Amino acid sequence: ILATGIELCDRCIFAHYRLPKSQDPSIFCREERHCICHADFPMAAHVFLLQRHDIRHLLVLVRVAQITRIREKRGRRKVLNRGRIGVDSAVMNERKTIFLLFLAGLGFRLLHCVLFANEIIPGSDQMQEIMLGRKFASGDFYGVLDTYWAPVYPILIGLLSAFIDSPVVPAAIVSMVAGSLVVSLTYVLVRQSYGRPEAFVAAALAVFFPHMINSVVMIGSENVYMVFVLGFLIVAWKALRDNSTVLHLLTGLILGLAYLTRPEAIGYPIYFVLVVLVYNFWLKRPFLRNSLPQVAALLLGFFLFAAPYIFYLRGETGKWTISGKTEINALMAKVGDSP
Repeated sequence: ILATGIELCDRCIFAHYRLPKSQDPSIFCREERHCICHADFPMAAHVFLLQRHDIRHLLVLVRVAQITRIREKRGRRKVLNRGRIGVDSAVMNERKTIFLLFLAGLGFRLLHCVLFANEIIPGSDQMQEIMLGRKFASGDFYGVLDTYWAPVYPILIGLLSAFIDSPVVPAAIVSMVAGSLVVSLTYVLVRQSYGRPEAFVAAALAVFFPHMINSVVMIGSENVYMVFVLGFLIVAWKALRDNSTVLHLLTGLILGLAYLTRPEAIGYPIYFVLVVLVYNFWLKRPFLRNSLPQVAALLLGFFLFAAPYIFYLRGETGKWTISGKTEINALMAKVGDSP
């Protein structure tokens, strides 16, 4: 190797220490003989040659290698940063879209309430929930519980009643805000499964859907219940797709809140447990590693919220039941059928 005349030239040594970022080292060599910096040699050849040269040549080569690695890292970081910036920008745009849809739904419902304020007259059922909410606002936390009426909607009314001294306005605000959230959640659900154009159409329908608008004026737990059902569908689909036990726990918590809003939500955990088992079996996921922990997390999340109310019903009615409505409705049905 030494006989070929390949060695480090002084101009290359000088140039490497003052090398601009955008220029190639080879253009600085004006010597007629070859330079080791420009030759494509294996590492063993470099080591063999450096053993016979001055130590400063070794330092120059090390410095050149360091500069090369630094530039490569900077290039990779720029590419990663561009990708992160693109992802962050897309996430921010989605959040802005969701927030604007919420404002659109809120504005339309607020306008509807202003125009038809005289028609906001709660019925007997709604008045009972309002009275339970006012008990909660007065500090009677146990008084908000009732065997017939689920507690979440009265609790939300009670939280607002602590600041608004009106029997109807807090209930109307809860229904109005919940109905606006339904618009945003409808967009997220359809966007998750189909795409942005379809999601915008679905959100527009949710803004102007007559039943959802009328439920704000009529006052009731329908909008709050719809928020939890849509949240359940969104999180449940993501839990299945990501194979996440934590998201299954969150799904159970949302279902627990849905049950405490309307007792008929008791059927969703049973349905979703079957979906989890069938879905994991279809994808051939191990039962002990996937299905069992996910089902356990789902039921744990559900009963964290539902179990206290179920035990309360057991203590008040003397039997295991999901709601006091079942006994009363069954009795009224028998009375109605009797001649």
